[in-house]
Amino acid sequence: METYAEKILNSLPAYAKDYFQGFSTMDTAIFTGSHIFTQPMAMDGYKFVLFPYPVPSMMIEKKRVSPQTGSIVAVNPYQLHAFSEQKRVTPFYPLLVKKTHMQEAAKIIHNQTDISFENDPCSCSPALQRLVKEFIEEAAQQQTGYRFILQSLETQIIVHILRHIKSNFSSTATNRRYKEDASIRKVIDFLYDNYSEDFSLTELAALANYSPYHFIRFFKDCTGKTPFQFLMEIKISKAKELLSSTNRSICEISLSCGFKNRTHFSNVFKKAVGTSPSQYRSNT
Repeated sequence: METYAEKILNSLPAYAKDYFQGFSTMDTAIFTGSHIFTQPMAMDGYKFVLFPYPVPSMMIEKKRVSPQTGSIVAVNPYQLHAFSEQKRVTPFYPLLVKKTHMQEAAKIIHNQTDISFENDPCSCSPALQRLVKEFIEEAAQQQTGYRFILQSLETQIIVHILRHIKSNFSSTATNRRYKEDASIRKVIDFLYDNYSEDFSLTELAALANYSPYHFIRFFKDCTGKTPFQFLMEIKISKAKELLSSTNRSICEISLSCGFKNRTHFSNVFKKAVGTSPSQYRSNT
């Protein structure tokens, strides 16, 4: 089945396709781009362009905007937009969300669907930059459980956008807090029993009888962590146990903990623990 990124790439003019690489779920696509163009275009979804470095100004409909270092620019469905110059640039990151998918999220969070974002550049938070980077890495590596992780990252990205980028809706977020209940306990038990398996955020949310958007917020309110963070802690905890109590190879341990190869496992482990798996084993 054609991914959302593939659908978008196939809609681009032939001269533009070679300058973009896409990573996506069925509803959200993130690209790395290395060239800007003066030909006007319009998309049928919501577009958010992250600029780590300055680029020439853009025209969105009749409005000129000037992206700065670390800014993000929103473009609504069917808005014509183009750059003032055509040239190769330092990589930037167009992020696209299907119109229906964004409106479904807006309905859940704001109880309204007809959302329209302001086109003025605003600061792209480190949190959003990190989420985009993790999305690209997971989509590229496709380790065990990547579909679940991508859906979790997709949800966090969309919620972050709805909360922090100005729109025609109120940006006031609910402060409602939840206590852990049986549905979240059921999910936690599932994660402990199936941490090495491949499953999606949608499947996990269904266990608690929530939509993915409500579920990820509910889970974090109960545990202080996102489902992805909670799952990673289980994997790392199990890996530490196996490293210190067995003679199994690091490759075997990585596979048993749900990582497809030793390299990815070592990178994740070192990021979480501060040392490599082999060094951890030597010190225990």
